[in-house]
Amino acid sequence: MRKNRFVSVAVAALSAAAILFSTSFMAAPPAAQAAGAKHAAKPHRVNQLERILRALNLTAEQKDQLKAIRKSNREQVVAIRKDTTLASGQRKAKMKDLRKDTRTKLMAVLTPEQKAKFKSMMKEARQKARAARKAAANGGAAQ
Repeated sequence: MRKNRFVSVAVAALSAAAILFSTSFMAAPPAAQAAGAKHAAKPHRVNQLERILRALNLTAEQKDQLKAIRKSNREQVVAIRKDTTLASGQRKAKMKDLRKDTRTKLMAVLTPEQKAKFKSMMKEARQKARAARKAAANGGAAQ
């Protein structure tokens, strides 16, 4: 009797996990699905970056350069995530290196004034994120 209950609970849990996984994948943007990405970019981060880039008053040439950099970045992220030969720590290290490399390329496109504004806006965004995490950790009481 006890064994049957355990089996029933285990089957129910696995079924629920399968449903959650399938619906979360189906909810991913079509571009992420087409690219085979397991994880889509977090919408608030994408919107935040777009807002910051708009505030920098980029030239058409800068926009084209950044578009190419970001496209290359997305392709490399998908490749890293698909690489089953990497251990979790290796994958994290590669992603960290990719973020650093992408930021270096992005900064090379900006003028000194744009770099200063970008750094300031990123600092502000990090502070807001830290405050939001702290508020969430404290039960959302302080905002």
